Amino acid sequence: MILSCHIVAGSLIGEHIDNPLIIVPVSIISHLIMDAIPHWDYIIFQLSTYQEWIKVGVDIGGGLLAAYLIIIFLRRKLKRQYSGKQLTVKNIKVLLGIFFAVILDGITVLYMKWNFIPAIITPITKFHQWVHFK
Repeated sequence: MILSCHIVAGSLIGEHIDNPLIIVPVSIISHLIMDAIPHWDYIIFQLSTYQEWIKVGVDIGGGLLAAYLIIIFLRRKLKRQYSGKQLTVKNIKVLLGIFFAVILDGITVLYMKWNFIPAIITPITKFHQWVHFK
């Protein structure tokens, strides 16, 4: 799944769930569920040219912009008013949802592209690849 889809899903999870201990696993599970659906994806080994990294950057930027606009729309539509500390905490929860919704792809890039292989990464990456649509 392209990153923008995971970013939007993670932002919505962070916006609607108040407990950070629930945001983290729900965001990760949403990533796995979305990856099990047939979709287009980046080929990690082709991320060797500047142009390919530009595509990834545009995907991330587009996803963050879409997430921002959706959250602003939802907050206005649902008449959610946050002030000061409340807004900061809510935005941190949204960012937490985004981070954990994309972390599996980040781990996969570290593992496959740069051979970053601490003991915990191998089983996570293998499980992610097993769930991922082929």
